[in-house]
Amino acid sequence: MWHETLKTILKTLNLLIFLYLIYYFIKKPLAEFLKNYKDEILKKREDARKKEIEAEILEKEAINLKEKLQGDLKEISLKFEELKKETKEEIEEETKRILSKIQKEYEDSLKEEEEKAKQEILNFIQEKVVLETENILNKTMDFEEQKKYLLKIIGGEI
Repeated sequence: MWHETLKTILKTLNLLIFLYLIYYFIKKPLAEFLKNYKDEILKKREDARKKEIEAEILEKEAINLKEKLQGDLKEISLKFEELKKETKEEIEEETKRILSKIQKEYEDSLKEEEEKAKQEILNFIQEKVVLETENILNKTMDFEEQKKYLLKIIGGEI
């Protein structure tokens, strides 16, 4: 029996030595592995927090930029509408000026043509009066009578 007890004690002692050797040889690499694993997790966690902060900053910047661009867009729209209105007014004024100029030129041309037509009609009437007077004189008076009549009209001596 003591033999059995000794065997059990030796087995237990062997197991303890084995466990101590495993502990002795594995302790440093295992501790290093666990420390590296822990450091890696902490680093990833810190990187994630930094990226989250950066994302929040970028989101705020994007929101600010969006608001600024919306404000700029409104301002540009207002300026565009104002410019459009000014341009329309300028076009209307220029159109009125051109139409006024054309109307004045038309009226001047019309007056000029009217004067020309009056002068042509007057010249035509004068020519007809002269021709008709000659015809009447030729039919009713002989050459001597015509001569006396013309001198009397002119105020000359016979």
